[in-house]
Amino acid sequence: MERLQSAAPEEAAYFYSSSAEEGIARGCIGHLRGDFGRSGEEFWVTWFPRNSPFETPTFQEELGKAFQVIGDQGVLKSRRHMLRFCSQHPEARIGGAWSTDVYGFRMETQDHRYYLRCFPFAGDYNFYLYCYARPERVTEQQRQASAVQKKKRNSNVSGNGGSGMFGELQPLASEETPYFYSAIATQSKELSYIGHLRGDFGTDDDQFWMSWSDHAGERRTLAFRQELAALVQHLQWQGLLLNLNEMRAYCRRHPEARIPGAWHSDVCGFCLQTTHYRYYIRCFPHLGDYSFYIYCYRKNHLLGRSVQQNQNGAVNLVKEDVQ
Repeated sequence: MERLQSAAPEEAAYFYSSSAEEGIARGCIGHLRGDFGRSGEEFWVTWFPRNSPFETPTFQEELGKAFQVIGDQGVLKSRRHMLRFCSQHPEARIGGAWSTDVYGFRMETQDHRYYLRCFPFAGDYNFYLYCYARPERVTEQQRQASAVQKKKRNSNVSGNGGSGMFGELQPLASEETPYFYSAIATQSKELSYIGHLRGDFGTDDDQFWMSWSDHAGERRTLAFRQELAALVQHLQWQGLLLNLNEMRAYCRRHPEARIPGAWHSDVCGFCLQTTHYRYYIRCFPHLGDYSFYIYCYRKNHLLGRSVQQNQNGAVNLVKEDVQ
């Protein structure tokens, strides 16, 4: 494994977070963010994944080794050591950065590339380590993914218009507004409400927090837990739950999804369904409140109609009033 080298000016973009589309195109796996605390001698680090297909156990093992190689060069020992290392490499300054004391270094392995951004002073995070799959691996993965999607479309394996487990993400219909709120959901047994996820992207807009509020005990089943996790990943890949900026851009592309009567004009609602469940995603793409809620329902009740089965086993839809 090679040692750190100063990055070329044209590589500056690899030291920063990008949109979902750019991240996928570059093969971004995720990044580490860290600092040395108030004293400059502490060590705090957090991993931010991008739900990449390249985040495998092999990558995780290599990341630990790469981090050790970088640490052996002294750059991550303390803020004082980082300043000394950066001062020895003035050519590594990142042009156009918010400070002239931001430096960029890179290293490569057989399968991955690592970009280390350093700021050797107090007042901001001291380092970010962005991890990427090598370009040839990205090209091959995209080729394979394209072939899989083509095969699915040709064979109609999914049964949902070629979109895999999930149907197409749809803006809300006006009569669906109650499904985006807890008050109606918890008061009506006919809605078959299961529970909801609530989450946000933190104060830095590059975190991801969510918690589950249970109503029907459905989340205790393995099948639902797996489907809910796949749903969150699906929405992240689409950009809706990637970060606040991507959510804002997604909502602006769908002005018809604004929820009428909401407390803010930028509150948007989307829904999608699977074989057994229906999901309603409420988004608020600004700071000041939770960024999203995902309300989950069983599909034995849809839009004021409940499913009933007659004596012959046939399924009928019967209108009901949604209170």
